[in-house]
Amino acid sequence: MDEIDSEIIRILCNDARTPFKKIGKMLGIGTDTVFRRFDKLKKEGIITGSTIILSSKACGIKGLCGLFIKLKSGSNSSIVKDKLMKTTWLIIAHPTWGEYDFYVDFFFRDFQEIADVIAILRKIKEVVSIEPMMYTLQEWSIPFAMPLETGITPI
Repeated sequence: MDEIDSEIIRILCNDARTPFKKIGKMLGIGTDTVFRRFDKLKKEGIITGSTIILSSKACGIKGLCGLFIKLKSGSNSSIVKDKLMKTTWLIIAHPTWGEYDFYVDFFFRDFQEIADVIAILRKIKEVVSIEPMMYTLQEWSIPFAMPLETGITPI
């Protein structure tokens, strides 16, 4: 990968729908060159796809909630992670070191959704405690498919 490849990637990261002809003009190279380089970057696995970035505000997202989760001593964390990831809207369930065993994130539209998710997670028999942390008054880009319907799916 050279400087031209890096510039093609930079341009596409800003707008994945930028036409190759426009990229070529911006970089002073031909459209065919852009196409060949893009194709090579895909074949090498450097570019794995393109996506639409959603605005959290436009989707009605009010905030991001992080939960620190403590498990019973001796619990199987991989089994608990599978249970955690079955909860709708959970973005990440990541094992941690220290006082808590997991950190999870999810977007919420209202505070009742936070209460609903915590209630569902408390039903997991291995969970001992859950400490929430909320981020509001911010806007996030959401670069992945997440359920836009309301409601929390129970485990």
